[in-house]
Amino acid sequence: MSRGWSGLIYIAMIMSILAIIFFINYFLQKHQIKLLKQQLQSGQDRKNYQKVYYSSKDKSLEQLASQINDLIQYKKDIQAAGIRKEIDIKDAIASMSHDLRTPLTSIIGYLQLLEKADLPQQEQKYVLAALRRAQHLEKLINNFFSLSAIDSVDDTLSITRIDLREVVQEVIFTFYDNFQEISIEPQFMFPDNRVDIIADQAATYRVIENIVLNALQHMTLNSLSNEANFSVELVTEEQWATLSITNTFSNRNLAEEKVFQRFYTEDSSRRNNGGLGLAIVKSLMEKMAGKVDVLIKDDLFTIICKFKLQ
Repeated sequence: MSRGWSGLIYIAMIMSILAIIFFINYFLQKHQIKLLKQQLQSGQDRKNYQKVYYSSKDKSLEQLASQINDLIQYKKDIQAAGIRKEIDIKDAIASMSHDLRTPLTSIIGYLQLLEKADLPQQEQKYVLAALRRAQHLEKLINNFFSLSAIDSVDDTLSITRIDLREVVQEVIFTFYDNFQEISIEPQFMFPDNRVDIIADQAATYRVIENIVLNALQHMTLNSLSNEANFSVELVTEEQWATLSITNTFSNRNLAEEKVFQRFYTEDSSRRNNGGLGLAIVKSLMEKMAGKVDVLIKDDLFTIICKFKLQ
């Protein structure tokens, strides 16, 4: 009997030792997996994955870590290739834009001279039409170049404190003659005091300018009052300064979700004739950590920009 008990005790000891070794390996593997997870999470948070390290002799974990590193290297190679391609595209656009703008500027100059010449009425009409088309083409080329620069990976903005109320008034004032030509008196709803935001002044100016230009281009008569209207409202709420710019328009079929798409315009038959102005607005607002949205209700078209308050 003593031999039988001693044998059972011996077997139990061996099983206990094996169990201890198993649990030690289990917890070591669990610890290594946790370390791998933490490294991947850190790379995701910083949006900069680095190769993972491990200190396990377990073949399965070693293979897993090696495959993770291969994937990380593959992702880095793809990102590097994408950046190089983006730089090449930007350089090509800049070169193409310059090559197009130089002769186009000369064409516009000659057309402006012809416009001032003493030509018959019909010929004068043709010259004016050609001049407007050339100026429109120049605007498209400039916008396309600006958009490529804004989307560039190395483009940076100078974020400072600015008075949004002052910038809006300054921009609207530059379009005073345009509003006078179409007999519109802009309506303002502003707070009495400064509205200090955190943004880039030049970019903010460009955002407001593009929205006003879009309004002037597409403004139509209100179906009820038979008048065209343009209004600007600026309010503050919590951490945001909300700028709403509204104009009357007539296109009920305009898709709100496509307003900020590049090359999208209200008239689908003229989609390739524009649509960059509001795309630039969206890009700049996102770069300044702001928000932009559109609200279409009846005959009113409103662009809503939210800037972070100081």
